[in-house]
Amino acid sequence: MIARGVAHVPRPAKSGWTVDMVVVDDLVYSPVRHLPLEPLLGSAGFESARVLVAPNHFHHLALPDLRAKFPDAMVVASDGARPRLERKGHLGIRPLGDAKLPEGVQLLPAEGVKNGETWMVVERDGARVLVVGDAFFNVESACTGFEGFMLRRLRTVGGLRIGRTYEWVGIRDRAVYRKWALDTLERVAPTVIAFAHGSPLCEEGAWRRCAELLERHV
Repeated sequence: MIARGVAHVPRPAKSGWTVDMVVVDDLVYSPVRHLPLEPLLGSAGFESARVLVAPNHFHHLALPDLRAKFPDAMVVASDGARPRLERKGHLGIRPLGDAKLPEGVQLLPAEGVKNGETWMVVERDGARVLVVGDAFFNVESACTGFEGFMLRRLRTVGGLRIGRTYEWVGIRDRAVYRKWALDTLERVAPTVIAFAHGSPLCEEGAWRRCAELLERHV
């Protein structure tokens, strides 16, 4: 647990790359296939997932499995992500504002993006957890093979990074996104940052490192 009721759950690949999800009580952010949810949900006192958050229009492969497993769960995504998700066959996805969120949780649709990126903030017991989809990566392992080679070329692995692919296919208006992201980081000032790809950062002032990357690359 990285905060009360907040769990970061990784699924590492053989190459060292990792695809992760974050579970907050009965909400699942960035669902990942083949990861058991029941122990996490049970520890929070819930029997099933109630809200599934697609953090952008690229993180969707696990949705059919989890919707079948938790048929009563509401799937939500930003206005920017829903059109492509629907074209991929994911019908009935609701706006972010329709979800009844757990205690202390906010969903923040990013501005100036074209992938529909949504960040999540969890505030509990003095902890402020920021969760991002593809806006930042923090894969620290030495990724191997052809996948590792490509990930290094795309500036996606090797610690805290903004991937080149996010710059190319994630951002629509660099000035708008840069301002929104910097303002959000400063306003939230998270004590923990969790990622859909990589290990959480729990160091003091880690958000300032994210801000420096934004100022350098966006």
